[in-house]
Amino acid sequence: MFRRERSAKILRCVALVVGGFLSFLPAFAGEYGTDAELAGAGARAIAMGTSFIGLADDASAVEFNPAGLLILERPEIAAQVRYTWEKHEEFLPLSSLGQATPQKGTFREQYFTPSFFSVVIPYERFALGLSEMTIINTHKQMRDSIQHPILGRQEFSWDHNVTAQQYGLTMAYLVTPSLYAGTTLKMARLHLNRSLGGGIGSREETERLTGYGANFGMLYRPLRWMSLGLVYKTAMSMDMTSNLGFRPVKLDLTIPDTLGCGVAVFPNDRLRLAADVDTVHWSRFKDEDVNWLQRDDVLRLHCGAEYLLAMNAEKQRAWFVRAGYMWEESNSIYANSKATAYERLKAPKEDPINHVTFGFGMALRRFQADIGVDLSRDQTDLIFSTVLYF
Repeated sequence: MFRRERSAKILRCVALVVGGFLSFLPAFAGEYGTDAELAGAGARAIAMGTSFIGLADDASAVEFNPAGLLILERPEIAAQVRYTWEKHEEFLPLSSLGQATPQKGTFREQYFTPSFFSVVIPYERFALGLSEMTIINTHKQMRDSIQHPILGRQEFSWDHNVTAQQYGLTMAYLVTPSLYAGTTLKMARLHLNRSLGGGIGSREETERLTGYGANFGMLYRPLRWMSLGLVYKTAMSMDMTSNLGFRPVKLDLTIPDTLGCGVAVFPNDRLRLAADVDTVHWSRFKDEDVNWLQRDDVLRLHCGAEYLLAMNAEKQRAWFVRAGYMWEESNSIYANSKATAYERLKAPKEDPINHVTFGFGMALRRFQADIGVDLSRDQTDLIFSTVLYF
């Protein structure tokens, strides 16, 4: 009995040490930027490859480019929900013990998110907006096991759930008849839950953190058939100390800053074309103490189109089709040239990600409904949004 209890304690210590290292590997790279996708607002924009900085002509502009609220001619209320199917590959620390190469497992998740809500009121040279948006929603689970000579096979699990709601106050101003400016003041509330569990015990921690930031946007419409947009989103940082691993680890969970620009053209009354380019500054999260891990800035290219498919004779009902494409470099932390061969196998640099998007929309005089689909290598999103006009 004494030997069995001692073995259980040893096994639990091993699991906690290895699991703590796994759960907080990015923390040893210093400031830990969330590796979740930054969510977009509006099924219409997402169906166009999220190329919306230069277009920004509906209520989702509070996120993409706040200056675009000046385009709106009447008050709007917008809401969105998202359903996500995700696949992720994780390093298995227990299965890798004693192995010449790291062992990895593939895990699949799916979850539902009420992801966006906004109210926008335009008034002559000004526009005001209030919004709530789920900017991060990631649920990652991992299962691993180890064979113990006395206890037999022991199963362990690591769960990592991060959600963040962003609350925004947007103000837009008409600088000249062709130049608009806007700002969204943001407060983010992040909920972090991590747990390590197994047949011989479990540990869990939950934190609620707060961060502040802003979006600054400009929109220039020099011609009736073209508009140009520029937006800068500041970083938001939230500090905490984690005690889930084998020693306390200070974490700086940071949503990085983003700089982007876009152009939209309107060749005729039926067709709209848009293209954006932006960069997310992940490379600022470094630590001199662990120099074999690094993260690069992420470049993203977006393009999309919207086509008015049909409209009834009274112009009270219209149907739209949309399609788009986005290419983005991976934001993952990876082992650089200073790492050992084993570390490079454990944390390889991931390939760029291609997104193919499409969607449909129906607009009435006071109501619009849109559906968007985003297909990528490891994730599929189905988005539904509605807009009410007053």
